[in-house]
Amino acid sequence: NYQYMAYEKIKVSSALIGLIPFIISVIPLYFRYILIGINNRYLKNSLKNICDDENELLLMLMKKNENVYLHSLQVADTSVRVAKMVGADMNLVKAGGRFHEIGKLKSNNYVSAGIDIMKANKFPKEVINIVKEHNSKSNIPRTLESAIVMLSDSIENTLETIIVTKGNNFNRRKIVENIIDIRFDTGMLDIAIKDIDLYKKLRKAYLTIYSSQSKPKSKSVSFSIHIFISKSSFLSCIYKYLIFKKI
Repeated sequence: NYQYMAYEKIKVSSALIGLIPFIISVIPLYFRYILIGINNRYLKNSLKNICDDENELLLMLMKKNENVYLHSLQVADTSVRVAKMVGADMNLVKAGGRFHEIGKLKSNNYVSAGIDIMKANKFPKEVINIVKEHNSKSNIPRTLESAIVMLSDSIENTLETIIVTKGNNFNRRKIVENIIDIRFDTGMLDIAIKDIDLYKKLRKAYLTIYSSQSKPKSKSVSFSIHIFISKSSFLSCIYKYLIFKKI
């Protein structure tokens, strides 16, 4: 019996020793999972705070440059609608869209200035990366969210320019198709979108949104409304609900 018990102890000890490599390999994964959870919670709370309509930087942008402010809201609005259709992070593209030109508060080199402003205000790196990658002249998007903000910005800039120079009588759908296809054909989306099915889904989302638009939004009216409702928290809540209900 003694020999049998000793043999069993040796077997148990050997089994436990054999588990050590497995335990060592699992522990880092466990801590990584915990860290990811903490980061996601932090990111969610940060995005909620910086996307508030009364955000100080946004209000400063509204006072300094009405057109840039309204353009940023429109880019954010479009990006959120697209993100919902393709399964991207809606809060992240909303933040990226609203702050993608925040650097124009300080400089014409708005991408670099925007990054400095956001770092100074402790913005999440995920939002900073979108601002860094949204401008196709300097960088290419590396995430789906960056690609969405980049496309929304390119489309809005193009449509705004055409409307100002030629009026509103043009094929909006064709313009949007061309912008997306050129970005795809030139490799601008290769890193962010590796799945052709995702690209088709993204393309369809934009065409659905812009095919349903018959007239551009009135900037002067929406700007006046925003200034008025920003003075009343109750009206602001109603305004947010009406504006973003469609999202």
